[in-house]
Amino acid sequence: MGSGTRPFTLSSWVLVVAFLGINLLSGEICSAKYNYSCASSCGNIHNISYPFRLNRDPEHCGDSRYMLHCDNNVTVLHLYSGKYLVLALNYDHTTIQVVDPGLEKNNCSSIPRYPLANSNFSQGGLYNSSSQSVTFIKCANPVSSSLYVVTAPCINNLSKTGYVKLGSTAASDLEDGCSIEWTTMMSKSLYKENYQNFSYRYIHNALMYGFELNYNSLDLAFAQCGPNVWTPLGEKCYTGGFVLDLLKSIYDYEAQLFSSGDPISILTAIITGKSVF
Repeated sequence: MGSGTRPFTLSSWVLVVAFLGINLLSGEICSAKYNYSCASSCGNIHNISYPFRLNRDPEHCGDSRYMLHCDNNVTVLHLYSGKYLVLALNYDHTTIQVVDPGLEKNNCSSIPRYPLANSNFSQGGLYNSSSQSVTFIKCANPVSSSLYVVTAPCINNLSKTGYVKLGSTAASDLEDGCSIEWTTMMSKSLYKENYQNFSYRYIHNALMYGFELNYNSLDLAFAQCGPNVWTPLGEKCYTGGFVLDLLKSIYDYEAQLFSSGDPISILTAIITGKSVF
């Protein structure tokens, strides 16, 4: 046999096929081990599954970026600085319906606890707003505006007059002597074009219905392949030692046939048919 080359033997083919096969299989092993199709429940929400997961679920369930919390048997979404009660999950329309916990049924004087507006959401974020902004406004004096709905007698303030306005509101939209107190969200399905003809009680009831957020579902699951190691489901999991261990096993076997050398050189020699002597 000429110096510098050696035949590409059957045993070499077996090793290469084993290397490629096991390497590809590693992704399947990870996908099977870290099955994201878990389902759990908390309180009235019984269908918590991918991409959502509960904080008490096993680590392999769902996508940790869409974590929900089960607090006193109530499903809660932590969003920005707020903690919103989850009313429903709709996987067909990729929406989550939530409500501010400060609002109380049959108590129109109750107000949202956390400020939130469409401006909080940005393109490419985990959630996008599919709801209507509601702005609470206080004015030093009563104003006459077709866009404002007075909050009295539900919400009274001895020194100022309270109003709500539906839709986005900028400082330039305010009447003289008025300021924005806080903002919240309501479902667009309950929005009325002539909402000014309704009392604040109607708007409060609409707020109690909650609002919808779209979650960005790109059918891209994430599986945990090890501590703090995540990979898109279906991709190969390199857990920090698997590939190197495999190469080392190939090296140990081939070294018995040829001579000592580093694993990469051995594998290269097998593929190219070059001698490792």
